[in-house]
Amino acid sequence: MRPQDIENWAHLIIERVESKQPVEDSRVELKSEWPKDHNKAARQIAGHANAARGEPILWLLGIDEKQGVIGVNYEEISNWRQSVGAEFDGLSPTLTHINIHYKSKTVVALFWETEMRPFLVKTPKGGPISLEVPWRDAGSTRTANRMDLLKILSPVTKNPTFEVIRGELNISTGEQFWGHDICPTELSLNVYIVPTTDHRLVIPYHKCEARLRFIDSGLILDVDSVWFESGARSMGMIPLSSTIDCTASEIIITGPGMATIKTTRLSVSSEQKFLASGDVEVEVKMCPVGAETSIIIINNLKQTEAPKGALGRWTIRTSQANQQENELNLTKEEIKYLLIIADQEGRIYSNLLSAFTGRDTEIYREMLNKFVQMGLMREELDYWALTAKGYVVCENLRQENTPKSDKI
Repeated sequence: MRPQDIENWAHLIIERVESKQPVEDSRVELKSEWPKDHNKAARQIAGHANAARGEPILWLLGIDEKQGVIGVNYEEISNWRQSVGAEFDGLSPTLTHINIHYKSKTVVALFWETEMRPFLVKTPKGGPISLEVPWRDAGSTRTANRMDLLKILSPVTKNPTFEVIRGELNISTGEQFWGHDICPTELSLNVYIVPTTDHRLVIPYHKCEARLRFIDSGLILDVDSVWFESGARSMGMIPLSSTIDCTASEIIITGPGMATIKTTRLSVSSEQKFLASGDVEVEVKMCPVGAETSIIIINNLKQTEAPKGALGRWTIRTSQANQQENELNLTKEEIKYLLIIADQEGRIYSNLLSAFTGRDTEIYREMLNKFVQMGLMREELDYWALTAKGYVVCENLRQENTPKSDKI
């Protein structure tokens, strides 16, 4: 995991603690100060690492779950690491540490890699039993039993990494056009998935769930319908990735690639709509077939200007997403125009395409494919082709033979 990913993970945990939300992640341990008892610290680290079964774990020093961020004093990490490492029997988890500054206080993130399990520690009193295999169980550390040892040694499906490239949440006002919400209430996240093994990975949709938490108001919305999309084959376009296939019931991952996490059936009452403001924390949880630990994706979306028919819009855009769009060298107006030509059924208005520059329509099919590859949100084009405004804009652009920025 990259240092920026570790820091992002730590910031999300800090924000949950500061907002008095529980940290429901077995991979995370919060400490208010540096552990002084090196043998005890080694035992806790080993127990946590053994129980993680190859998944990384994160310790955050300077955080109290009740008091929030309290910060820690400076400690020479190399000396502390050496003292703790001496309590292990040979191999210890690989450590990456990052100092995080939060509201004039310092939180230390200790990221431990656990692939080389099992980890043994020395017993403090010595004697005939000199070594122990610790195991973390419900927040406490005990000696591993036979079943625990079998879990450590048995193969486990290692979870892939998910990098959120772009995300968008819309909450509808309920305003409709032709019997449909002008801007439906839904969440969409473009993610790049990197498997950690060569084996095929399957994530059933019934093992997926999502939750939205509005940070300012504390409003929480649970989502019970989560699925993946990997492309728009119905429009004759290439999929987002050839290594990912999405069926009606699961996503099948055979290699690195991009997919879109989608949610609907998000019910927002009239009372809740008044609380839906400010930044929102999105948490998506999923469990692959054969895995014993869930994949948890947590990201914060920033509130932006709401489109017509939406009470609010929230987005997240990474630097990679912005770079991808800039590489297309197209204006926002040109992108909108090219997206307007595709309606909900995926039909292509070839006469408008031809009128645009007189070129072959396949050129624009290829350009639309690029939009899909870069993960452009479907919400950017939804209902443009179904509204009078959309048709008027198309007609104006058709007559002028080129898009004008002042027409959109």
